[in-house]
Amino acid sequence: MREKGLQPNAQTYTALITGTNGLYHKMVREGLVPLRLSRYNALINELCEGGKLVSAIKIFDWMGRHRAMILYDEMLKVGPAPNVITYNTLVNGYAKRGYLDNARRLMEVMKENGCKPDQVTYTELVSGYCKGDKLDVASELFQEMMQQGLTPNLINYSALIDGLSKKGKVDDALILFKRMQEIGCRPNIEVYNAVLNGFSKEGRLSEAEKLCSKMAECGLLPNVITYSTLIDGLCKNGGIDLALKIFHEMERRNCLPNLYTYSSLIYGQCQVGRVDDAEIMLEEMVIKKLYPDEVTYTSLIDGLASLGRLDSAFSLLRRMIHAGCKPNYRTYCVLLIGMQKKMAVQHETVHSHTIDAKCVIFETFCNLLVKMSEMGCEPCTDTYYILIAGLCRDGRSYEADKLVEFMEEKGLSPNEAIYCSLLGAYCKNLRVDAALDILNLLTVRGFKPPLSIYAATISALCKRERIEEAEVVFEDMLEKQWNGDEIVWTVLIDGLLKKGKPEVCSKLLHVMNSKSVPISKQTYLMLAREMSKANKLVEENRVDEELQVLGDQRPG
Repeated sequence: MREKGLQPNAQTYTALITGTNGLYHKMVREGLVPLRLSRYNALINELCEGGKLVSAIKIFDWMGRHRAMILYDEMLKVGPAPNVITYNTLVNGYAKRGYLDNARRLMEVMKENGCKPDQVTYTELVSGYCKGDKLDVASELFQEMMQQGLTPNLINYSALIDGLSKKGKVDDALILFKRMQEIGCRPNIEVYNAVLNGFSKEGRLSEAEKLCSKMAECGLLPNVITYSTLIDGLCKNGGIDLALKIFHEMERRNCLPNLYTYSSLIYGQCQVGRVDDAEIMLEEMVIKKLYPDEVTYTSLIDGLASLGRLDSAFSLLRRMIHAGCKPNYRTYCVLLIGMQKKMAVQHETVHSHTIDAKCVIFETFCNLLVKMSEMGCEPCTDTYYILIAGLCRDGRSYEADKLVEFMEEKGLSPNEAIYCSLLGAYCKNLRVDAALDILNLLTVRGFKPPLSIYAATISALCKRERIEEAEVVFEDMLEKQWNGDEIVWTVLIDGLLKKGKPEVCSKLLHVMNSKSVPISKQTYLMLAREMSKANKLVEENRVDEELQVLGDQRPG
């Protein structure tokens, strides 16, 4: 085609894409993307029906990044009409990217358009909410699934049992474990391992042992996860010697230990003061080409710091950073605690066992950063971000402010992530003037704060009854050309309605209308339902009438 002087266009690629997985990416690189949503919808439908779900999800991801879902209402109008496979692909795409509430909203849209969710729809949502640590919603969807006459499968049970076990609700997990067997759904090794993990975390090791025996009776052999789960439980409950016996038995059975196995053993050794043995185990890992992660390093750094061997702990931190392993907040916290304990002993001010991360004074944070420089671990912007974000999560926004000042004194400038962490903490503490200052600073410096930051700021202003200022922030946000549907979902529904502010929500909705911000019909329907839930005094038909008052902007 090119030899004849003809250039392929979007239609050419669209026609060929179902037969060649890599072609779509070439199409994107050359700027030849299917601009009409009808082509996206047809393409996703065709890929789904052809069993090419991975390709369909990749296209959905690309659409998401380029805001193709802005005109979702138009997609419904122009056709072809989405079917259950298309919806499931979109739900899967949202769930995999962590947009769980949007995935669930899409299921509601699916129902309203006469397309009944199937087992796959519920499986994606239940699994997504379990991974997102929202077990209440996952359990609710699991029950809804059964009420719709759909039988949960192994994936559904496995996801929920795993989530419950990780959350410490192992007894609830056991109820499901028994129920699945009663209906003839045979647990696999992953399900057994999930329950074992729950037992191990709670120190119920005798029950874990019985479950292992039952697993063997069912013909399931323990794998590396089974062994590692038992070892981890023992190490966290002072049973390091038995854990080492299981470790050696594991090796005799040619079941190769993994990073998690070694990390647990290193933690266990450190907990009983065998730091030298833990260091030997660290070297053994490296010899076996198992490279320590932040959990492994932090466990050993904690062990060294607990014994007062701070120089060795900082040397290991330097090794960790040079190996390309990024320290996390806990890594720095164990060093902070070790340093504060040393200061306490020197000044005889407090017994060392009373100190935890939230008690560490600000001076110790500064000392940590100075010590890092002395030991060849020069703090960078990312180091400060980890510490500042951690302080903000702990509700210590004043110390976070001081650390920003300390950072600037050292010639480093805060990045967008640091400012957003501070702003979120200010909103949580209702320090709205400080939050507005940061929001203005972000704008002046050319950053575009995420919608969640605007939602938090507006919500905090409303809690302080500063409604006019909330409206000003909202109008400023609208100038950033956000997707109208995303604004409704994130700011109005999640930020205001769910926090009991239906009147403000209604006011800001009128502001959106005055600015001609387009909102899809499906989003209006969701908004009407949420407004009626948020304000029990307002009947749903009255809410619907209020939305219609907005006039021509409401989609037909």
